Amino acid sequence: MRFAKYETESAFPMELTQNGIERRRWDRLPICVPMFVRWTDKQKRKIVEFASALNIGAGGVLLAMYRRAPIGTNLSIQIPSATNANEVPLSGSVSYLIAEVLRVEDRDKAHLVAARFAVPLVTTSVRSSAAGTDLPASV
Repeated sequence: MRFAKYETESAFPMELTQNGIERRRWDRLPICVPMFVRWTDKQKRKIVEFASALNIGAGGVLLAMYRRAPIGTNLSIQIPSATNANEVPLSGSVSYLIAEVLRVEDRDKAHLVAARFAVPLVTTSVRSSAAGTDLPASV
């Protein structure tokens, strides 16, 4: 399922410094992934939303959500998986993430929420290795 109306390029263009240099540390993958997003609102109510990631990188995610999570809100993000997926011992794989809302763009039928992970999914040393010739292009 793809939100064709909410293309990620138009939602949040590349973050450039005043010198025109890209600010993001990691590339984004333009894949649509369902996610459960949880947070607590100002009235201390627990909110649970079924959202879609429009793109995801090691440092953060762009979510399409029906409810608006305010900037600065801490989110708990769960990537749903098959019941037996958690039994497979994969080193470094995650299904729960903590993130902070950085930007929100209100659209007609959804809110586009850009959030930064509290802990990046990979380290910069892994990215720099992948950018070189040490690893196959498919990695």
